[in-house]
Amino acid sequence: MILRHNHFYAVDGKQDELLTFAETLREYIESSSGCLGFEVWQSDEDNTHIIVLERWEDKTSHQASLDNYPKDLMQQQIMQMMPLLAKPPTGEYFS
Repeated sequence: MILRHNHFYAVDGKQDELLTFAETLREYIESSSGCLGFEVWQSDEDNTHIIVLERWEDKTSHQASLDNYPKDLMQQQIMQMMPLLAKPPTGEYFS
């Protein structure tokens, strides 16, 4: 099993919108082959910091979920998310 931590920092005042956006990804991610879990967390110390925690069987399963995501929808969602972000998101794997 691997964990994927995705870190997002919202523009101040846009935290709720970013949380809502992150939740819109839940159905697709949880239904992807190899997904073992999906959680969205907001920092108690910095409420602009939001983490999406994904559990996967392996990195290949995670990458396949990205590769299979409809490209036009992904582009549309990226455009919706960008104004909510204070800085580019980051992500890393843990095993």
